[in-house]
Amino acid sequence: MSIQVYDCLDSLNQFAAQSGDHVESARAHPIDEELGNAGKLSEEFVNELREYKEIQDKIEVLEKASAEVERSKDEMDNSFNPDDKTRIIKRVDKTLQNARATSTQIKEKLVGPKGLKIRNANLKAEEKEQGSVKTEIRENLYNFYMKKYFLAHKKYTSSSKIFKDEVHNRTKREIKVLNLSDEEAEALIEKGVDQKFIEQQLFGEDQNLKHVLAQADEVKQINQGVREILEMFQEMAGLVDAQQETIDNITAHISNTKHYTGEAVIELHAAAEYQLAARKKMLACAILFLVIIV
Repeated sequence: MSIQVYDCLDSLNQFAAQSGDHVESARAHPIDEELGNAGKLSEEFVNELREYKEIQDKIEVLEKASAEVERSKDEMDNSFNPDDKTRIIKRVDKTLQNARATSTQIKEKLVGPKGLKIRNANLKAEEKEQGSVKTEIRENLYNFYMKKYFLAHKKYTSSSKIFKDEVHNRTKREIKVLNLSDEEAEALIEKGVDQKFIEQQLFGEDQNLKHVLAQADEVKQINQGVREILEMFQEMAGLVDAQQETIDNITAHISNTKHYTGEAVIELHAAAEYQLAARKKMLACAILFLVIIV
């Protein structure tokens, strides 16, 4: 079982090394002595580590989604075929839907009602072992993957917004063939294009109308997706702020502990000197007593 823990941690460390970070490994500690004879570890602890591997896989999905959206933007910039642009927009919309679902799953695993944050706190209270190896591993893994998720989600949100703005601006330029003002073009994109109105304006340009309608509808869908992403990002920012406040409190407690420890050392030293002086006095009294008797 101990070998399984080492393998899980090494696998997670390889993922962390890709970004220059480091997850504390059990190999750096006398884990066999602390957790039992022959390094026996509970199946529950091994399953905890496997959960982080699942989170790692989902974070990679977000990172791939960001890269896909960025590639799609470059591809659309170099494409002048309306059919290609419509195909790209649909592909990105599908990618964003999958990424949003994945991001929600990660959030639930980390900070949900049954997430790792609450479970780690409960396990720490049950073990009542400050500084234990398992507690340290849990805290290191959680903090690392929370940070990794936040960064991946931030990049994914940024890529989605850039793509959305690009599609929005291109569709707006194409709609301008209707001789509309900027305000009217914006209203059409936000509310969806009124097909009857545009048909009246573009009589005889059926093919162009088809692409304008499709693109405007796709922009509307992407707008909705980006709004959902931004809302989730705001929630994550609040969670990170709350986590930072907790870390600050822990730091303050550690500082106070060091202060009290220093005072205790001084008190112990004074007690030792007092005890030595008392022994000297007792010895002097004993010698004096013997002299008087003799």
